[in-house]
Amino acid sequence: MPGEGAPPGVAGRVAGGYWPSAAQTLMLRAALLSDTEAIEAWRALRPWLDVDMDDRVTRRLLPLLGANLRRLGVDDPLVARLDAIRRDTAAANRRLFDAGHRFLTTLAETGIPTLVLKGGALVPGRYRDLGSRPMSDLDVVVPTREAAAALQVLERAGWSARPPVTPAFIRMQHAVDLQERGSALKCDLHWHVYWECCQLGADDDLWDASVPLDFEGVATRTLGPADQLLHLCVHGSRRARRPSLLWVPDALLVLRAGGIDWTRLVAEARRRRVVLRVAAMLAYLVRNFAAPVPGEVLGRLEALPVGWLEGLEYRVGNRPQGLLGELPSYWCNYRRLREGRAITSPLGFPRYLQQTWRLRSLREVVAGALTRAGKRVRERLGV
Repeated sequence: MPGEGAPPGVAGRVAGGYWPSAAQTLMLRAALLSDTEAIEAWRALRPWLDVDMDDRVTRRLLPLLGANLRRLGVDDPLVARLDAIRRDTAAANRRLFDAGHRFLTTLAETGIPTLVLKGGALVPGRYRDLGSRPMSDLDVVVPTREAAAALQVLERAGWSARPPVTPAFIRMQHAVDLQERGSALKCDLHWHVYWECCQLGADDDLWDASVPLDFEGVATRTLGPADQLLHLCVHGSRRARRPSLLWVPDALLVLRAGGIDWTRLVAEARRRRVVLRVAAMLAYLVRNFAAPVPGEVLGRLEALPVGWLEGLEYRVGNRPQGLLGELPSYWCNYRRLREGRAITSPLGFPRYLQQTWRLRSLREVVAGALTRAGKRVRERLGV
């Protein structure tokens, strides 16, 4: 969004930051609000909008923007360009959903239960438009005890992880990317819903409260409304090189559909120690999109006690990503895994990184950390 006097845009975004910039919030309002508010946001955005922008994060909002402008009957030649982007998104999602059908069918035929997260559950169930919500992969959860078996079954069906997944990786992490042989299509196989909650039994109550989902004719499940909203907020508040802003429309769809068990959401946020992050995300949705979140819920979240580790995670996530990159987040997750157990070995965290980065030896951990730091330096210098 170039131009003198343009609204603050993505150029000022801190690396890894997950909050939408002022310009991105303006685009989200034009894409997600109705009638007068959306039109006003569009008029403010229109002089600076470049649909050929290089910024991939913001570009992923364009199909949703085009769909809302078309619904509102906006007369602008740019709407036709946005329609074309939406058609391209629909075609890409069709290829991914066909691959997802094969992925889920393979697991179903083996009797392994599945649960679909994020866009894979929301596009057929909430958006009902294959082109409005871009997707880069499909997130599928299997029970933790079935993770190794699921990987073997999928490997035989042509899905592979590179490098291979070890038992230690399954114990320490929550998911892995799998790519289909002969294509660039990817599905994420999860054995835990949350990266922050990889303890044994951490997902039992999520499975118990899950609801049926038909995915392209395959019977699967997805999170119940309260758990789905909580997961979208937690995932959206995770610092990443290219954070996704799609948590905003995803969460608003779930909220507007209603049926949220707010008592459960507050209890789960406390149990999983993500209170600060969830309260901040919900407050942002209320402030910018008049999201139907009861004020008493925000009050209850704000009144909950917060431990030192949760407070540290929140501060880490809201700070610019320095040369340490994602290491502070990894350290917080390592402490979650080790909670209740004495940390007696100085090699504990390096071993965690070895498994997380799927390296062959501890010796490679130092080289891996230096390589990542060097990449961040080059990015900052524009080299």
